[in-house]
Amino acid sequence: MKNHLPRRWLVLALFAAVAPAFGGEDLSAVAVVKEVFVAGGSLMWVLLLTSMVGLTFALERVCGLTLKKHLPRDLVAQVEAARARHDFDRALGVAQASATTLGRALTAILSRRGESRRELETAVQEELERALWDERRNIRPIGVAATLAPMLGLLGTVMGLIEAFRRAAESGMGNPSLFAGGIYQALYTTAFGLIIALFLLLIFHVLRGRVEKIMRLTEDRALAVIHRDFYESEPATVVAEPDGAEAA
Repeated sequence: MKNHLPRRWLVLALFAAVAPAFGGEDLSAVAVVKEVFVAGGSLMWVLLLTSMVGLTFALERVCGLTLKKHLPRDLVAQVEAARARHDFDRALGVAQASATTLGRALTAILSRRGESRRELETAVQEELERALWDERRNIRPIGVAATLAPMLGLLGTVMGLIEAFRRAAESGMGNPSLFAGGIYQALYTTAFGLIIALFLLLIFHVLRGRVEKIMRLTEDRALAVIHRDFYESEPATVVAEPDGAEAA
């Protein structure tokens, strides 16, 4: 049921945008959308395909970008328990088997055992940069669809206006209502393209924010593991007293 919600919102938004053009006629949402598609021409189907592609990738990312999938609660505890027993191979195996963003960061730490703190932090940041690229890969098509939709809509409107003016040039302006009808029908593609673009852009930025949140939380947890390893072993920093401080 939830998988059909984006389509339903899209249909309702389109209905709200174009229903006033039909005056007081008692038309259902399905009838209005059908009328719009017929009036908008073949590019309406291209716009519909564009929206479906964007929504498909959006649905995949909504399901894939969850904290549960990327930051398992007990992963750090399992790794730390194995390290406490000095079973470093087991700890590395647990991190690698996780196949999550946090698992990748912990693998970068455990596979470089014995290196300095700075080297481990750099390794985590590099691994998270690769993970960030991987997680954004399926978000990019949503942004592409959101960018193409208004361009396609504008193209459909321009083509419709060209046809309306061509007919007016051939038959004259004896029937202005027919000419005006051709113009407002040509604007359907622009309206539909803008609706698609607004909806997909909202999803696009929400998903990008979710990816950044996951990466930030993963980095915090990975750096906390490094911090626990090195905090107690690092000598305390002694601040030298300036000359003459005791006399003062």
